[in-house]
Amino acid sequence: MLNHSYEEIFQRNLLLWGDAAQDRLRRSRVVLAGLGGVGSYVAEALARSGIGNMALIDHDIVEVSNLNRQIPALLTNLDLPKVDVARERIAAINPHCCVITLKEFITMDNAALLGEADYYIDAIDHMPGKVAIITHALARGKPVASAMGAGLRLAPEALRLADISQSKNCPLARELRRRLRAHGIEKGVTVVYSEEPPYKNAQMTAMPEPMQAGAKKPLGSSPVVPAVAGLLLAGAVLRDLAGIER
Repeated sequence: MLNHSYEEIFQRNLLLWGDAAQDRLRRSRVVLAGLGGVGSYVAEALARSGIGNMALIDHDIVEVSNLNRQIPALLTNLDLPKVDVARERIAAINPHCCVITLKEFITMDNAALLGEADYYIDAIDHMPGKVAIITHALARGKPVASAMGAGLRLAPEALRLADISQSKNCPLARELRRRLRAHGIEKGVTVVYSEEPPYKNAQMTAMPEPMQAGAKKPLGSSPVVPAVAGLLLAGAVLRDLAGIER
């Protein structure tokens, strides 16, 4: 797997942003929680950008309903842990990257599992877990980026990058701001969010509630919007880590 040097693999990156920026990426450690529609594209972009160390956290397995939007999702990967599929894919892209995986569900009680990193990325949809990741990062003085709602959206051009204090028209961001205020946090979190109102057709509205207690009604999701959201989030993280200013 190591037949090609790091410099060979990332020669086009080097031509774009130079040796110093690439070296910073190679020395960086990123913790990414969530490998779904948004997070899987974040992982892909980080791997192809030459990040040297990644911790991938996701408690889920690949399901057939993931096939429309998630990079780990192939018919040949059904029922496999997403973290294992992602680790193998990253090794096939950038064998110089050190990847550790945790098949865990992040909560305030086990947030210590996130460990130390240069950057934390939240791409999960569980609100208490999002708060846990953000508070863990900011308590260590480290940057954190968070994905807001990408489900029920059709227009990738409505996606925006901003500090959470500047987000608008996003119900998930509104709820996250409310919860973070309880921890004394009102800004300092980069978010990707959509200004497009959630789209619901008659078929979605008529779906029955889940039989299992506490389960969420599944949301419709585009193959496009989560992917673009993930790439926007990855772009912001990479610019920060590489020290690129425009």
